Amino acid sequence: MKVGYFFQEMYFENNIEMAGYIDRKLPSSGYLTPLEVHSIFLEEKEEFFINIFDLLSIPEGLPMIPIAVHTHSAPRPDCVKEQIVHYSEITGKNSKKLSSKLLFIEFGSFKTTGVCNLRTVREIKSIEGKILVFRSERQTFGVICYPCHPTVLGTENTLYSSDLAGKFREKLSSKFGFPFVFLNSYCGDVSTHKTRLSRTSSEIERLGNLFASQIELENLKIIEPRDLNFEKMSIKIAIKNISLLEVPKDPRALPGYNLAMCRENLGKYSESQIALLSIGSLKILLLPFEIFYETGLKLEKILREISNFNVVVCYALSYRPYVVPKNYSGTYEWYASPYSDEAEGEILKLVEKMVKGQKRTKNSGIVERNQYDTLDNLSGEKEKSEG
Repeated sequence: MKVGYFFQEMYFENNIEMAGYIDRKLPSSGYLTPLEVHSIFLEEKEEFFINIFDLLSIPEGLPMIPIAVHTHSAPRPDCVKEQIVHYSEITGKNSKKLSSKLLFIEFGSFKTTGVCNLRTVREIKSIEGKILVFRSERQTFGVICYPCHPTVLGTENTLYSSDLAGKFREKLSSKFGFPFVFLNSYCGDVSTHKTRLSRTSSEIERLGNLFASQIELENLKIIEPRDLNFEKMSIKIAIKNISLLEVPKDPRALPGYNLAMCRENLGKYSESQIALLSIGSLKILLLPFEIFYETGLKLEKILREISNFNVVVCYALSYRPYVVPKNYSGTYEWYASPYSDEAEGEILKLVEKMVKGQKRTKNSGIVERNQYDTLDNLSGEKEKSEG
């Protein structure tokens, strides 16, 4: 198996509508920090390109395996789609040129405190993430998968920035001496809302230092690189009737209500795809949704039926808004979500079905690429989240 890695900066014009906050009115006015695109090339019998963008979301129809970090300080993706496609092609070609034999992958988990937390009424002591280190004959690079809205900068900011995601990469690269990629995970209700002291670049620096200080590359498990497989599944999720929504009593939920009122008629269902990328015993679940922390833990429990080395990545393949568990009615996220209350259950059932299929084929190491359609539930439109 071969792997290659490459990254570069992305440049966009000013005066473009920015994505991420429903209450932000002004267009972009310059750069605070560069926006980047990172590409990972994988090849065994087939080639796969994973491109990770400093964007809020992924526009429809992007080639390869696209993923967004979910920064709220970048242009609206549909306003710059041609440029995004161009950067996909350039970084993909370069990551392939730099590819060489993948020797092994190291896998581990870590916990952080004080960087982010649940922004709902509940709190947890620590947020868990996953770390991967790819070591090839020519390169070493790390991948951090961590659930947190990277939203220190607020609605008043009109400067492009990778925000906290970029700072995580920068600090880890400096600490360990090789580049890092940031993948966002199940952060639907996880952000810096309760941990940030201000909405400034100096606060990004503080939280970045705090994050890096809690990451170590000790006791990582070795994964043998073999049996590269990519399986996609189709899903439909029912849309709730926005005409039945009432103005929220909690003012913190008002932006979500306003977002729902701005939404065009989505019909009764929305369709999308999820996928499972397998590299030996490493299982990477790719979801377009913004799912809650507790939903992510449920997905990891399902994945442990086939492997203890699993990662859940969100904002991948395309973009779909919040999927909210049933017990969060009336919150900002619940109003911002276009889906029925059955959406979480439908996603869990689909992943369970996929895992059962993998269990049947794990002895051969080959996964058939079937598409599974559920009978209920999903929605696709560009969400501007509260962060």
